[in-house]
Amino acid sequence: MLSAAMRDEKLGNENAHRELPVTNVSMLTKCIWCAILLTGILIILSSGVGIRPLDAFDDCFYAEASRNILKTGDWLNLYWLGGSPFLEKPPLQFWITAGLFKVMGVTEFSARLFPMFCGLGMVLVVMMFARRFLSWQASCVAGLAMLSFPAFYEYSTKAMLDIPVAFLISISLLFFHKGIEQEGQRRYFWFYGISFGLAVLTKSVVGFVPLIAGTMILLLKRPGRNVWRYYLESLAIAFLVIMPWHAYAYVRHGNLFLREYLLYHVVQRMMGDIGYQTGNSVWFYFLEIGRSNPLGIFIVLGIAVVLVRAIIYRDWNCMLLAGWIAAVFIPISASAVRLAWYTVPLYPPFALSVAVASDVLIKKVNRPVLVYLLVAGAALSALWTGYHFQHEKIELLSKETNPFQLKNLFAQFRKSSANRDLLRIYEFGEAAPLAYFYADRPIQFQFSSKESLAAHQKIPSNYLEKGVVRMIPDLKALEMEMEHEGGFYLFQKTVFSTLPNRSALCSEEYKSRDFILVRCSHSGPN
Repeated sequence: MLSAAMRDEKLGNENAHRELPVTNVSMLTKCIWCAILLTGILIILSSGVGIRPLDAFDDCFYAEASRNILKTGDWLNLYWLGGSPFLEKPPLQFWITAGLFKVMGVTEFSARLFPMFCGLGMVLVVMMFARRFLSWQASCVAGLAMLSFPAFYEYSTKAMLDIPVAFLISISLLFFHKGIEQEGQRRYFWFYGISFGLAVLTKSVVGFVPLIAGTMILLLKRPGRNVWRYYLESLAIAFLVIMPWHAYAYVRHGNLFLREYLLYHVVQRMMGDIGYQTGNSVWFYFLEIGRSNPLGIFIVLGIAVVLVRAIIYRDWNCMLLAGWIAAVFIPISASAVRLAWYTVPLYPPFALSVAVASDVLIKKVNRPVLVYLLVAGAALSALWTGYHFQHEKIELLSKETNPFQLKNLFAQFRKSSANRDLLRIYEFGEAAPLAYFYADRPIQFQFSSKESLAAHQKIPSNYLEKGVVRMIPDLKALEMEMEHEGGFYLFQKTVFSTLPNRSALCSEEYKSRDFILVRCSHSGPN
């Protein structure tokens, strides 16, 4: 018979043997997580992220608004389109990008750096989230599932707001999850409130997803009084983060701020009256999420498993995921405007849903070979998606696309023109934001039809009246303007070739494969 000391020693050795695999698993998890993050970094950096020109419209407009902070020195008021107030979005990302411009210079890489950081941070947050209530293998599957979304890479390399707001929503709900599980930890609710407030400061109403999902869970879960008190405190903190800039913007701009920030970008988007070409099919978002995604069928299965566990088994972790999905999917589906990047905040809960389904399968089958197959399959999916993204972007570097042509043309124009030289762009809206960012000169957009002007006229600040946009009814009117006012004009070559008197009016300054920039001498008033 063993003595008490010997039994204690033997029990201690057995416990040590039981704990060793846990320690090894923890170290293995960290190594795999690092490998996943490194894979994402390498794919993004090898896609020419610092060389490719910014894309037209949002990508370039947001970079221009950030650079204008440095030009004006005004960090509270944003400007675009030749100095017009930019009231459509909150300022957080513009502040951060302006700071990066100041430190690193105004480049494509510095314009994209914050979304890139947020994209990789979102992968880490998703893996941390999964590890809180799933196996370590499932947490790896969650990270790899994130890297299997082609649009994840696409929007992580754009100077847009969708990846940053999705990252802040994810980290906010991670803190919320920790706060619910550890009722005595008030600080997690404070962090939840701060990150929720920052999400709203990034993309306005989209940032309210943590509030909707969190309130829904508390009403269903019915936690103790302390949790409710801490939650209300977190909302007060969020209010203190959100309100100062919004109050200032309203005092500074009055009803114009309400019309552009709320009426145009919330109400009119829900109604569909903003002049954008949108997806009209009710299945638009389902098709968009599954587009080129090798895990498309597993996302559907994962969501089904989450819903079953949330509704039937009352699993509160799955209830949180279901609430998260609903808080994003229902509003964007109800909106008449359907745009591909609206789905970005859905990627984290979808990746977690795939992880939940994987975890259920791992526990039910309990075969090591299945674990290896699941993780290896997710890894292959991520690598396949990353390879095709990287290959597609590298191919663009060898092609003379419109952004490349315009970037080079505007860079040449900038070197040889004065700061006040006006550049008129005729019938080519894609050139507008690129001209502001790369030429950095006053711009006027000219269109020949009311349909072309529709999007500009729907913006409440009315750029048509301010002269930023101008209506030129036909080529005869255009030639008269070129003769009497002169100056610089940008045309597509096919359009310029239709002008009867082009040689007499203007001389060629710069040209590319598809575009020509000319300078016209003016005759003055008759």
